[in-house]
Amino acid sequence: LPLFEVFQNRHPSSNPGLAQYHFDSKDIRYTGSFSLGELLSQSGNMFIRMNSNGSLASPPLRGMGAAHTALIWNGFNIQSSMNGQSDLNLVSPILFDRFTLQPGAGSALWGSSAAGGTLHLSSNDSISSLQIGQQNGSWNNRTTFIRSSLVKKRITVSLRAFHQDFANNYQYRNTALP
Repeated sequence: LPLFEVFQNRHPSSNPGLAQYHFDSKDIRYTGSFSLGELLSQSGNMFIRMNSNGSLASPPLRGMGAAHTALIWNGFNIQSSMNGQSDLNLVSPILFDRFTLQPGAGSALWGSSAAGGTLHLSSNDSISSLQIGQQNGSWNNRTTFIRSSLVKKRITVSLRAFHQDFANNYQYRNTALP
């Protein structure tokens, strides 16, 4: 008898291990966030371990540590080679167009550092554009950014830069001093 094989692809909605949550730069939550850690914690899809603004923000997916959540940018793992984790407060959402959170077992494709899940970051420029802006927050939290892209038939040039500044200017009274 000739060999006969039956293939069926799993549908992502029937398997929670293949679930993916997408964030787009046109999303309203995207515009008010100063860091990727704030964006993901406001989305409600994942818990971000963070003490305060500017401190270490780590993503412990599926109950595993931050070293088991891979940060993938256009197919490259950009986790720190020193400690194996990434600080999401150092990543600005201004630098990327799309975020995809994959918290299930399907993320094991990216290696042992993705046992908890993966966070995919991507940048894709399809039209020429220029954006300049500034965000202001409490405690003199300021972010100034520029996003520029020039798209021609065969070449795309893109520039994205930001400067973030916190001035901890809140009043503090040391009660231990006389």
